[in-house]
Amino acid sequence: MKKRILTLGIVVSLVAALVVPMAAFADDTVVSGEVPLGLELTAPAAIDFGVFGLGFNSANTSANGTAGTNNFLGLTVTVESDNITGSMSSGADNLTIPLDVTTGSVVGSPVTTAPVPCFSTGGPGGVEIDLSVDQIVVPGDVPGVYSIILTYTVYAN
Repeated sequence: MKKRILTLGIVVSLVAALVVPMAAFADDTVVSGEVPLGLELTAPAAIDFGVFGLGFNSANTSANGTAGTNNFLGLTVTVESDNITGSMSSGADNLTIPLDVTTGSVVGSPVTTAPVPCFSTGGPGGVEIDLSVDQIVVPGDVPGVYSIILTYTVYAN
């Protein structure tokens, strides 16, 4: 009987010797996350009219843009152009009729260098930024390659 107790004591000692040091090892798991800056913006894709015809020319973006926020008051998106007249330009020449822009709450209006609110949300979330444009070309317009830059800006409300 003493042998069995002695054998059992040795086995328990060996198990304790093997288990206890293993219990001393530790490993960490890092749990992380990021609160974004609060505002995201992707402008709509570029629009190319190609060759203008005299009169009315219309085009739409091939890919809408997006704006989003985690701000509980929401966001406002504005649009402005690089030309104070709102016209497409080629060097020093401007087309006679300003570009009509439709994007959000801006409907069929020229967009000048003054920022115009076009999208808004009342809380966290986002908006899809659509864009369509109309350009009238008249006989007195000077031949050339014309462009205008529309700049979208997103603000927290």
